[in-house]
Amino acid sequence: MSTTSGQRNDVGQNLRVMRIILIALCLGVLSFATVVLVVSRGAAPDAKPLMAWIGLAFAVAAFLGRQFMRSFLEVVNRKGMLEKEKAGAATKSPEAFLWNIYQTRLIIGAALLEGACFFNLVCYMVEGQWWNLAVVGVFLAINASTYPTKDGVETWIQQQLELLELDRNQAN
Repeated sequence: MSTTSGQRNDVGQNLRVMRIILIALCLGVLSFATVVLVVSRGAAPDAKPLMAWIGLAFAVAAFLGRQFMRSFLEVVNRKGMLEKEKAGAATKSPEAFLWNIYQTRLIIGAALLEGACFFNLVCYMVEGQWWNLAVVGVFLAINASTYPTKDGVETWIQQQLELLELDRNQAN
């Protein structure tokens, strides 16, 4: 993907914004986890961990929702790009538009997992079940693994452009 000097600045700025948001989401969870671990230190696990099971179910729902939402955003926005092209109303370059889509799906996906982390930390604080902490650790690792790199985002954009071309060919 060839870029001009102005586009490289936008790429750098977009990456910086995505990285800051993702790191902030992870650090918020880590900060609250520290408080929870200090406050609930040495507490015995609850014998009937209803809330802990609800937290686990919420975590599964959040993970599945994240997977669905990321795919949904890709498909809907590619279709929207095609409709704008047909109407002759495309204003941005497809690459610039796809950078915004990547950022949106990154933030939504990370926020869904962050919410599940907070809920499971509260469940741990109330009922002391170790698996609630395990969920938090796994979700933090997943969020950390989505740390955006220039090559990673550009590869995703290239894949989306190829899918967009397939969508164009199917529409004709």
